[in-house]
Amino acid sequence: MLVEYKSYLLSKGYTENTVSRYIKEILLYYNSMEKPISEEYIQIYLHNRKSHTKISNLKRIQSVLINYYYFLFGVKLGPILNENKLKNEKITYLKHSEFNSLVQTVLNPYPVAIGEKEKLLRSILKERNLMILLLLGKYGLTRNEVVTLNMDQVNFYMRNIKIGETNISIQNEDMNRLYDYYKSIPVSIRPMMHSEQAVFLAYDNNRMTYLWDYSKEMPKRLSDEAIKKLIRKEGQYAGLHNISSRVLRNTAIINALNNGESVETVKTLFRLKSIHAVNRYRRFLRIE
Repeated sequence: MLVEYKSYLLSKGYTENTVSRYIKEILLYYNSMEKPISEEYIQIYLHNRKSHTKISNLKRIQSVLINYYYFLFGVKLGPILNENKLKNEKITYLKHSEFNSLVQTVLNPYPVAIGEKEKLLRSILKERNLMILLLLGKYGLTRNEVVTLNMDQVNFYMRNIKIGETNISIQNEDMNRLYDYYKSIPVSIRPMMHSEQAVFLAYDNNRMTYLWDYSKEMPKRLSDEAIKKLIRKEGQYAGLHNISSRVLRNTAIINALNNGESVETVKTLFRLKSIHAVNRYRRFLRIE
């Protein structure tokens, strides 16, 4: 098909040199991707080349591949990567001092002028809330992984948490905090070890007790919305605005790269889908 495409380009008045460059780019695509040309694979290919290719060259390569796709299928694709997407994306994360400030804020029962009831609530939920933030910002779990974390994924003895096929080692101090939180839950409502019951439980601030899910006959799981609210609130207390679970996870990934972890290790440790996802963080660090 490349022979036919070459003849087609020449018939349109393209010079031999230009046609040779186009064919070379198409061959580079096939050698790199080992996949048939499609909009999805063109996008992946361009992303993979972002770390070592100028934006102007990427736009040229994009044009070559889109034109070849049109020749094959008679379908004109729009720009797959626009000007903004070709530029390195901004990644928001917390500096070391900011994350430490967040941790200290959770440990402080009186971060601002709050009422006596909230002081008591913060004291009761301190270990639970801190572990949620540590799992996000230090160990890089996603918010959904925290919400859905079950007791059978936690090994207090081996000091690790299993997410999918990945065993995440938890530092002694942090695992002790998680265990202290677990033991602070009244026995009557405490989730069972080695079960599919939730690690992080919902709490009734009015009745001052952990909740029971009667429809499932087990302790009630802390909701996704409650964790988002927790992050926002503690962020505000610490003077950190626009904080989110994504910002915290970014913090963990960037710290791992800064600490010298390999690309493959970071990909595995944080359950990233591809090396390209890791390279996005590496590009950001080089620019910053």
